[in-house]
Amino acid sequence: MSRYKPKLCVLCEEIYSPAGMRQKYCGSIREKSGCSWKMVKIRTFIKNRKPDGIKKRYILTQRWQKEQRAKNTESGEKLRKYHREYRKFKGKDIVKRSELKNKKTINECKRRFILRRKSVDGSHSLIEWNDLKLKFNNLCAICNESKKLTRDHIVPISKGGTDYISNIQPLCQSCNSRKGDRIYA
Repeated sequence: MSRYKPKLCVLCEEIYSPAGMRQKYCGSIREKSGCSWKMVKIRTFIKNRKPDGIKKRYILTQRWQKEQRAKNTESGEKLRKYHREYRKFKGKDIVKRSELKNKKTINECKRRFILRRKSVDGSHSLIEWNDLKLKFNNLCAICNESKKLTRDHIVPISKGGTDYISNIQPLCQSCNSRKGDRIYA
């Protein structure tokens, strides 16, 4: 007995007990019965159907490309070259190229993900971080040297600090390592 009230089938207009709230047709896909199963067969037929003209053109193009490659013609050589380049750059190489282009954004997303997993309050954007570095004239807050700057939490996350920009200061790698999880103002 179904827990849903009886419905009228959209296709054959018979009354049936639906298995789910959104069921429109009688029968069952799992049991391959009724209008539900008919609709699945109709949908797959429509999805897989190609107009005859497109199908013929596709077959002829495939055959032509195969002949050109076999005859070593100029167009066949172009096809071979294209496929070589495609195989060379598909998969991992494409990912590597996009990672190189977006390295800063990817690192920022990884940093945010790690902090979110640790349930740290707050966050700041890359723009806020760049503004903070400009505020310090791209110098380390402790040694005032112009080195590659890293984010340092004034009140460390391990001691209950947040990731808001007000709790961040730019430090060089050596000062940040020296500071550790101590609290400096």
